[in-house]
Amino acid sequence: MYLSSSTSLLLAAALLATPTHAVEIPDPKPLFLRGLTNGSLKRSDGSFNTVRALGEVAVVQRKYAHLRKDSNSKALSRRQAGLSDGLGQALEDAIDSPTQTTRPTSGSTPSPTAKSGTQDLTDITDQAGESLEYYGSVSIGTPSQVLTIIFDTGSSDFWVPVVARNETSYFITSKSSTYNSTDEVFNLGYDEAQTVSGKLITDTVTISGLTVEKQAFGAVDSLSASFDHEKVAGVMGLGLPAGTLAGTPFFSNLIKQGALEENLFTMYHARGTTQGSEISFGTIPSEHYMGDVGYTPVVEQDTEKYWLIKLTDTTVGGTKLETSVDVILDSRTTLIHLPKTTTRQIYASIPGAELDPVDTQVGGNEFWMFPCNSTPAISFKWDQLDLEINIDKEDFNTGVAPNQTEKCVGAIVGADLTGSHGELGVFGQAFLRNAFTVFHYNGTEDGAPAVGFATPRA
Repeated sequence: MYLSSSTSLLLAAALLATPTHAVEIPDPKPLFLRGLTNGSLKRSDGSFNTVRALGEVAVVQRKYAHLRKDSNSKALSRRQAGLSDGLGQALEDAIDSPTQTTRPTSGSTPSPTAKSGTQDLTDITDQAGESLEYYGSVSIGTPSQVLTIIFDTGSSDFWVPVVARNETSYFITSKSSTYNSTDEVFNLGYDEAQTVSGKLITDTVTISGLTVEKQAFGAVDSLSASFDHEKVAGVMGLGLPAGTLAGTPFFSNLIKQGALEENLFTMYHARGTTQGSEISFGTIPSEHYMGDVGYTPVVEQDTEKYWLIKLTDTTVGGTKLETSVDVILDSRTTLIHLPKTTTRQIYASIPGAELDPVDTQVGGNEFWMFPCNSTPAISFKWDQLDLEINIDKEDFNTGVAPNQTEKCVGAIVGADLTGSHGELGVFGQAFLRNAFTVFHYNGTEDGAPAVGFATPRA
């Protein structure tokens, strides 16, 4: 694998690491989206896209560079989870209310007005049939304007463009009778090379029949030059609420107003088809998984509140490895990012695996190659959860390594994140496509946030 210089890496990150914009209907168009998304790293000829992969690693490192090491890695209590700071006492009361279910098996009675909704996700594929992006839709304003949207579990903010840019559709504030501007500035940077900015506004927002009036979000009228060649959609952040720039997040407001049967959302990704993937709010659709949903608690964090869970073990070819790492689940990331010490353990257990020394010197990343004709059996186990999540060979194999014919690149990359959080990983779609995932705001027995996993149906 070869890259001429570290400058190429920085340029790749700037060009590829783009958040995503909104598209107006009656004809919401499928978009070819690149950057910090769940895009394919395999070219149409089956080779590995080195530049794109290195660009993603650079962006992920900077995206989470602000995290600080926790004094202890322990499960969040309800009050420690940022619910008071992010949602206010009203959300605390909503979660504590006996009319709200606390776990899928609790048997408690939901509010008579509680609802749920399911959003179809369209999987855009490239010429090789590899997934590029999953997008859904959101309705904003009165009358509603429908825009395509990317759902991001690695952030908490919601934004859409309000100006035309390179024929990209946008939210037209003047056409909404419920639109209200504020004097607050909205500035958001996923990376120093690309940012969005504008004003914080409020309007009616609906997803799958679930509505929040006066929802605050970013109305973006300035995007950095890295967006110039992109048709992009808006981003709906679904991370935990603390640290959001745009007030209380949409999903947190649904909880606050008691609008859900259960305080959770789920993600299911169908394989081999552009249709069939779904995100569901307030309900766990049993048709998409087998067996039971098991829960692992969200790990305590000092500042930002991510869907951060404890990886305890990794099994490779039947060999169990102790890999204690806190992992962020990020639906807009492709690869499985783990500390280098952990990735070295994993690849040492794969016969014929080897490290490319060129990549080690560029950006501090460690990409590994393995024999293309092998199918490494890799699974991950999580704190307090018996279920192991197996990684499909199609997700682990990201393409033939450049200048190679029999060596392919693995989706698990060694990329130590900047900052002092310690052993931290970020798991993207290479992992999430292999699990039916429940993001539960009060999924533990004491009502704290948790992530549930089950085996997805094919």
